[in-house]
Amino acid sequence: VFMNAPFREINLSLGLETDVFGKHITEVFPFIPKQRTAEYENVFATGEVFIVEEVVGVNGRDFFTETRLIPIYKDNKVTQMITVIRDIGKRKEIDALKLKNAEQKEILLREIHHRVKNNLSIVISLLDMQIRNNPNPAFIKMARDVEFRIRSMSLIHEHLYKSDELDRVPIDKYLFSL
Repeated sequence: VFMNAPFREINLSLGLETDVFGKHITEVFPFIPKQRTAEYENVFATGEVFIVEEVVGVNGRDFFTETRLIPIYKDNKVTQMITVIRDIGKRKEIDALKLKNAEQKEILLREIHHRVKNNLSIVISLLDMQIRNNPNPAFIKMARDVEFRIRSMSLIHEHLYKSDELDRVPIDKYLFSL
């Protein structure tokens, strides 16, 4: 087992072993799951790279880690293996933040579609008031035509804010409603 300087510092800060030469990896890093030994043996047997993301507990603290087991060949045979253990906690935090931001954006987009639909309903009500106050048949026909066009746009926004997919409207449901 070889340990680079930054990892050695981390081990010191966590009260873990730094004298690692000639020791089995599970002796040096007690947080490594015992079943990992089978995965080490598999890398030696098959030469396949092994990658896993997991939460490991070290002295009462949880760390998100990515472990890579990488075979090293000599004369077409795996003779050694590199084990890379990375702390991916920051990446997990960023991923969680991205997910939260995406959910907030979706909520805001649904709210915008709902408000647009409501504003179009107000415009339709204003048109209806004008139709009631103007008996001219040509005006009524033109106003009803505009009203129907606005209703069709309002219906699209209603389907968008009620839909699971905010970027498309199922045409069959829209046409049925229309």
